[in-house]
Amino acid sequence: MDLLQELLFLVFQVDGKLDTTAMLRLADNKAAGIEGITCSYNPDDEDYRDGYVTIDYWLGIEDETQYIEKEKFYNALSKLCDKHLEINPEDGEKIRKYLYKIKNDLKI
Repeated sequence: MDLLQELLFLVFQVDGKLDTTAMLRLADNKAAGIEGITCSYNPDDEDYRDGYVTIDYWLGIEDETQYIEKEKFYNALSKLCDKHLEINPEDGEKIRKYLYKIKNDLKI
């Protein structure tokens, strides 16, 4: 598992299952996260960079920031959602709606 996959797992998984509430927050607010890690593409975010999704996480006392190209981020998030939908097809409409909004907001 590469760093991006690990970070997405931390932001969007709860008890080994996709956190659809985190997906909703990302789609609605352009930001989502839990204590210790956040993901954002909101222009109002202080770490915002055009064309990138920012993932901030805290390791002990030091903050880390990763800038992920928006297409790479979206593709990795889509794969995570696809895996979830293989097991939970009933979430399909909701997840596709969130992904559509995120893709439009990222302008890809």
